[in-house]
Amino acid sequence: MDRHRREFGGGDWPRTTTSNPDSIALGAWFSLPVVREQVMVGIAEVAARAGVSPAVVSRVLSKDSRLRISPETRARVLQAVTDLQYVPSHTARSLRMRLPSALTLVMPDATNSVHSELVRGVESAARERELAVMLASSERINEGREWLRRIVREGRTDGVIFQPPPDLGSAAVRSVTELPAPVVVINWDEESAERTIVFDDAAGAEAAVRHLAERGHRDVGFAGATPGHAPGARRLQGFETALGDLGLARRPAWITHEGLTSEDGRSAARQLLRAPRLPTAVVVANINAALGFLAEMHANDVEVPAQLSIIAFHDVWLADATWPPLTTVRMPFHEMGVAAVDMLFADGSPAGYHIKVKRPRPIIVSRQSVKVLPCHP
Repeated sequence: MDRHRREFGGGDWPRTTTSNPDSIALGAWFSLPVVREQVMVGIAEVAARAGVSPAVVSRVLSKDSRLRISPETRARVLQAVTDLQYVPSHTARSLRMRLPSALTLVMPDATNSVHSELVRGVESAARERELAVMLASSERINEGREWLRRIVREGRTDGVIFQPPPDLGSAAVRSVTELPAPVVVINWDEESAERTIVFDDAAGAEAAVRHLAERGHRDVGFAGATPGHAPGARRLQGFETALGDLGLARRPAWITHEGLTSEDGRSAARQLLRAPRLPTAVVVANINAALGFLAEMHANDVEVPAQLSIIAFHDVWLADATWPPLTTVRMPFHEMGVAAVDMLFADGSPAGYHIKVKRPRPIIVSRQSVKVLPCHP
């Protein structure tokens, strides 16, 4: 980037014979900077400047603890690197030492705010390993897997972290795991691949129901994912477990399976409005669905939280921008991203290696969409 700025107007320009030493005059009012080709410096030139072998330069730069040279020699090598502006070739180093240099994160809609913390976690762990991160949309898997196989074959990625889209079947997920590179499947089904990482979705749903029960709610509904969506199934299981533990009734009319998009949330709200009566609170399995759910309730003159309280999975900035601001269940996306990179490049990861991210525990972020009711006797 520094070199680019120097060549195109951001740094010191080479001297010329014009009256303006930094330009070629094209008239009284216009001039162009002179661009000189910058020659790349190799390790041999650094070694010659420092009076050592190229191997010594390489070992100094890689901080080889077994290298036995004097402090003066080490300082001379580093000074030569600075003087010549030498930049080591990461590609050559990776090939020589068989080190990974890039990973690909394949996920549904990378622009979705729900995934922002996951991306940050992946980037944080990748940065510590000096890895580049490529993003790709998992919806492309529905069109075929050849594009993903090709970037693996061409050596453009050394591993894949894959979060399947909600509508992708198990067979298609398994086909991705057969790539000739390490693959970690996240936030899906623990049996979908040899290496998987999932949330403790059931614990998140249980925490949501308990939060509502502690505020006097005994009639609680659930707006969930479509059947077959593994994380949604775990959330429904946790919801039903919490109802049983707390002695609350499970009413099928208050449980929907419309999906996780905003429009799915609207559909779930319309279905719930057809029930003989509304519950006092609803757990929504995804924040995007909750936004549609809330909008549909507003459109039907249902006051939130006066007539219906809402708590939703996933804490994103939008949750604080609605009216009322939505109470949410914060899941450890950042930690999942870090764990996925660690698993991807862990030495000797056994087959059937599965992780459920249980720390930190799901956190309830309390806002204004849950009303406190008088406690039942």
